[in-house]
Amino acid sequence: MKQPMTVKDLKRHLSFWEGQGTINDDTEVIIGKRGTSALVDGPKVQKKATDADIQVVPGEDFLSPGRNHSIAFTIVTE
Repeated sequence: MKQPMTVKDLKRHLSFWEGQGTINDDTEVIIGKRGTSALVDGPKVQKKATDADIQVVPGEDFLSPGRNHSIAFTIVTE
């Protein structure tokens, strides 16, 4: 079973590409259809993200900040 992605994992991905000089604070965010490649399949499978609704979903220990909580992303597209 695959492990869920964590905020630490997401930060590590972004930090890597920032360190390579590939992305910066002004880099556009796009999303693609599941099972496709932005590089191979191109723009026909991509949508530009225009906004995001990010919510913290409480875990079992609701009163302990940062413990057993999840973060939910809803990406708004064109």
